[in-house]
Amino acid sequence: MEDLEKQISESFILNHKYFTQTNLLTNEAKDYKRVEELLQEFMSLNICKTGNQIIGGLCLENILKYSKILEKHLENPKKIHKKTKREKVTITLTKLHMLVANIKYCFVLDSDDFDCLPDEHERKLAIRAVTTRIEFEDKKKLKKEIDDFYIKYNLSKAIFARTSEYKPSIWRNLLTGWLLIYYSVINKKKAKREAALFDSDGNIESMKLLWNVTESKLISKFLPITFPSINFNKVIFIPSLSPHVLDSQISSSLNQNPENSDLTKPSETQNHNHSRIRIRILSSVPLPKFQQANQNSSIFKICLPNTSSDSKKYEKLIIHIHGGGFLGQTSFSHQIYTRKWANILNEPIFSVDYRLAPENPFPDGLDDIWQAYTWLVNHSYEHLGVNPKKIILVGDSAGGNILTCLTLKCIQAGFRIPDAIFIIYPGLSFKIEHISKGALLSLNDQILSHGIYYVIREAYLQGKYSIDDALVSPSHCPDELLENFPKTEMLITLNDPLYGDTMRFADRLIRHGKEVHITEYPEAMHGALSFANDQGIPMFSRIVDDCIRVLKDLLK
Repeated sequence: MEDLEKQISESFILNHKYFTQTNLLTNEAKDYKRVEELLQEFMSLNICKTGNQIIGGLCLENILKYSKILEKHLENPKKIHKKTKREKVTITLTKLHMLVANIKYCFVLDSDDFDCLPDEHERKLAIRAVTTRIEFEDKKKLKKEIDDFYIKYNLSKAIFARTSEYKPSIWRNLLTGWLLIYYSVINKKKAKREAALFDSDGNIESMKLLWNVTESKLISKFLPITFPSINFNKVIFIPSLSPHVLDSQISSSLNQNPENSDLTKPSETQNHNHSRIRIRILSSVPLPKFQQANQNSSIFKICLPNTSSDSKKYEKLIIHIHGGGFLGQTSFSHQIYTRKWANILNEPIFSVDYRLAPENPFPDGLDDIWQAYTWLVNHSYEHLGVNPKKIILVGDSAGGNILTCLTLKCIQAGFRIPDAIFIIYPGLSFKIEHISKGALLSLNDQILSHGIYYVIREAYLQGKYSIDDALVSPSHCPDELLENFPKTEMLITLNDPLYGDTMRFADRLIRHGKEVHITEYPEAMHGALSFANDQGIPMFSRIVDDCIRVLKDLLK
């Protein structure tokens, strides 16, 4: 460790010297000065020898790595005026800043933190005992598919990095078309650099454009062509009937239905103040209380129960909550896999939409899901013909966070707890200071980059709520809430900065005697389900199918 500290110190001195040799990098020199100050502040704490050596040492190794990279960018002052060189300096500086800002937290982690335990520790063995590891057989083919996907994904980043400053207009559309040609044909190297700058910048408008590309007017017209066909696809809007999710005095009123049943009815349209919650119902056949209005129409209307002898009686409620970093997407684009789930499971999927940050920060989105959940539990039989004797929650990424928080809220409120939850590469902690080895993957991750972490936290919480709150960071919830936690399935992708906190949460559940099973994909990345198509990474359709197997087991 002493040798590592010495090398870092020598490298920083050299980089400082390089910065003083040129006046072309004034802003970058200021950024580097801040990084130096943070590192000196850490070194003065003298915890390198006494603190946690596992993640702390890994973080120091990365600091040295990127400081050496910075040396190479700066060693020739004559070339530093080139824009490409300055961009590389900027990208490297953002990585160094992320590392030195978190180095202290790496060393002060508890010695019994799951991420820091030796591989043969009993808690690590307990996790391996409940984990199914799935590897793809044709690794060469998979690598090509992933590489091809990243080329297209980074092309989108490069375009949105340039167009996010313009409001929607014909001009922006024309610029997008030109940049598509320029970056994909004329200057591919520049597209790669622009994508790296996108990852470093953390511009929220660019991120929202990227994550919402499948929801755009143009793409949304063609995207359904890639969806599996489905017999029943209905959007309804349900009223908010439960007290707000942050209201602590709610358990006595949750199971009481309004005297006027008309107040509980769903609608086919949003109300004037947009206070109703949208639920997309996907099913292989119409639900008992729906019938097709016209044989050649896709419009369905609420009607009396279907009393035919061959009608299916639904007694299982599968509620899906989509991902999108709390900032983007809806149930629409996630139909790439939810339709297939509904068709093969032969059970309806209720995919719930919720308000998004930063316009609607926490707890707005969680409250929408809470309202939808309590309505479905109390009124799905009355209005939809589904008697929820078994309830399964499933969600990916931000949706995995929200459904875990929802489960904790049910426990707090004494309301109907789901029978099982299925969380897919979830984000379970906003406590960036509780850093994991997985979080360091963000330095080079092309989906959840180091520039995105802080932006998402600020956009979602806006400094108004504690990151330790169980309804914000469920992995840090009080022990007593885990006593009644339901059966939990987890799907993790190891090329994902979020997997560390998921493993920590699994460890906590196991230590509380809860039933947990993990399916892990060492070669997959965050967002894998959304990329499982012919235009993305076709081999990831295996993951969609594996989810169906998991859901079938949970429905038994």
